[in-house]
Amino acid sequence: MMRRYVVIGCNQTGAGPEEVGRAQIPADAVAGALPGLKAELGAQELVYLATCHRTEFYLAYEGPLCPGRLLMALSSALPRLTGGASSLPALEKCLAEHEQNASRHLFRVTAALDSLMPGDNQILGQVKEAFRLASDFGVAGPRLSALFTQAFRAAKRVRTETGLSRHPVSLLSLAERRLGRRLAAAAGPVAVVGAGSMGGLAAELVRKLDPARGIVVFNRGRERGEALAARCGGTFRPLESLRASADGFAAVITAASSPAPLIDQELAAFLAPTFLLDLGMPPNLAPGCGKVEGIEHVDQVALRLEAETNR
Repeated sequence: MMRRYVVIGCNQTGAGPEEVGRAQIPADAVAGALPGLKAELGAQELVYLATCHRTEFYLAYEGPLCPGRLLMALSSALPRLTGGASSLPALEKCLAEHEQNASRHLFRVTAALDSLMPGDNQILGQVKEAFRLASDFGVAGPRLSALFTQAFRAAKRVRTETGLSRHPVSLLSLAERRLGRRLAAAAGPVAVVGAGSMGGLAAELVRKLDPARGIVVFNRGRERGEALAARCGGTFRPLESLRASADGFAAVITAASSPAPLIDQELAAFLAPTFLLDLGMPPNLAPGCGKVEGIEHVDQVALRLEAETNR
């Protein structure tokens, strides 16, 4: 029987950053939610891809299918399987493609041709990690393995045979100059809030800019927080202890997946003076934090505007 592929979800093309973020499954719920989603959607295999600008589910089927109905099923199942933590935006803002269009979409995403910033040098690694996790959780198999392997090969060709990789761009590369300037001017450790993939990249960036700088990882889950702290040579503290921290952070980088802001104006005032770099999706900082005295605030919107201005 013919193999059929589907991609459903939302991304920056039709939905806003906060809507994309609300559709993402909390990191500690992914392992439990994916098998349930696979069963409810009737898929043979599933890969879940969550980045700053997209929340997408790649599915493999045998036999006839209707992408629109699958999207409606996902919209119903997602909040139910995540205890209300995740929800899709209005369906007209979502993506639903199948067969060749679904395969083409994956190839464009993996090659950074569909990125908000074409040539994004992080997306290939993020897609590979998404497939690895799906395999580890037992929801991906040979059908999607064949498709994703082809996408990885195509992405490599795009990067080596075109000029797209000559000036690679990512959120972190855009933030690097501002963070580097702050670290050169201010003493004190750096706080990294969130121990997921973006938190790990943020910690690596701090190490790149200042190998001797102290790093404190704040995270809800102890295991992942301690693991990231060990990798970056930092220390771990529970997320709730941030409100009592008296370290005088040179910078605070938020990179957590949270449905609600983690830093409000009161906490921002407590942390001031400092540099707040918000890489969370949806934003980890409450509105108004950037107006607090002593706070220099940069978020994804500002970074994207800077990228557009400099083109």
